[in-house]
Amino acid sequence: MRTTAQIILILILLFSLSSVFIKNIYADSLLEEFQDILSTSVPDYKEVGHIVKFTLPVDYEPIRSTDYITINLPNFTDITTNNLIVEESLGTVSVATDSGKVILTGISIQPGTNVTIRGITATNPTSSQYFNVNVTVSEDKDGLIIKYFANTTAAESSLLVTVSASIIPDTASLTISGYTSPYAFVFFSENGTIVGTVTANEDGYFAKYLNGLNGGTHSFRIYGIDNVSRTTSSVDLEVETPVYQHINVSNLILSPTIELNDNEIEQGDNVVVSGKSVPESNISLFTESPLRTYYTTSDINGNWAYTITDTNEYIVGDYKVYSLVQKDAFQSLFSNTLIFTVASDTGSSGNPSCDISHGDLNCDNITNLIDFSILMYYWGTNNALADMNTDRIVNLIDFSIMMYYWGK
Repeated sequence: MRTTAQIILILILLFSLSSVFIKNIYADSLLEEFQDILSTSVPDYKEVGHIVKFTLPVDYEPIRSTDYITINLPNFTDITTNNLIVEESLGTVSVATDSGKVILTGISIQPGTNVTIRGITATNPTSSQYFNVNVTVSEDKDGLIIKYFANTTAAESSLLVTVSASIIPDTASLTISGYTSPYAFVFFSENGTIVGTVTANEDGYFAKYLNGLNGGTHSFRIYGIDNVSRTTSSVDLEVETPVYQHINVSNLILSPTIELNDNEIEQGDNVVVSGKSVPESNISLFTESPLRTYYTTSDINGNWAYTITDTNEYIVGDYKVYSLVQKDAFQSLFSNTLIFTVASDTGSSGNPSCDISHGDLNCDNITNLIDFSILMYYWGTNNALADMNTDRIVNLIDFSIMMYYWGK
């Protein structure tokens, strides 16, 4: 029968083995260059500033806004986080303190980023032997599902050495980031195969991390679908990815999505063109031919719309309409192109509202290019709106009549 001392010894051994086992589980998940730099290392000193630094290795998955970064200061007291700043991160940080821990969430960090956290103050422990600090990145607030971690000893000098080791595979990684409309669903494909998707945040920002890429040239096609199922135009992106390196492609601006309130109007009717794009950005709208340009802006939710009110100046026929967006110094490609038709304001059937026998098809008392465009629109038909000699076909005879009265 084992004595109490033997049982305690066995428990201690099992605990030690389990600790070794846990360390081995996360041996390939170490954050690099982890440091906690103190404004002073005097024991028991109050309101000591902490600058926490670490690097997320290039071959790791990104830290997402739903992850939790926990800085554990187990022996430091009176911890405050006034005006905390996380440099080189995206999003709005949410901060909480709990039993010697500073817990951050709401931010995303891309692989290869050197992160600096400022704004933590605390009272130093009574002895420098208790200056141990660790950081974990977990998928849950309680730190049960740990993705990455690191340990260090806080010190006054930045001359700290953190040793970590990892095996770097002979592949490359890539982050593609940019802007589109809020909550748009962005697709990434290569050679016709979807290799990733991501949802843009409320600001329209998106970032996709792709790892395990072979070295060489990759051709990606990227497009988005807004929250009412309209698509952007596709962006074809060719990227060189050397092995052992991480490549960043940023500030990619996807085109606006676009739709029309009507595909056919009469001259003088309004055309409403609308869609979604990067919030609070400049939208340029184009119709052709001939080329006309209009301007508007998207609102805070990315919605945009423009009403074309000068269609009385459009000759009868078919027109293309498309758009682009500009955000700061960056610009998208053209959007998808839509077609709308402008018909004569006298209607597409029935009898003319005036005497057209002299070629004045739009009844403005002069025969000119507008009338010619109407003639071309109805060419080859039996439409009475352009049949000047009433022979039930719009043809060369009608054209000759128009030319005879041209300018009159």
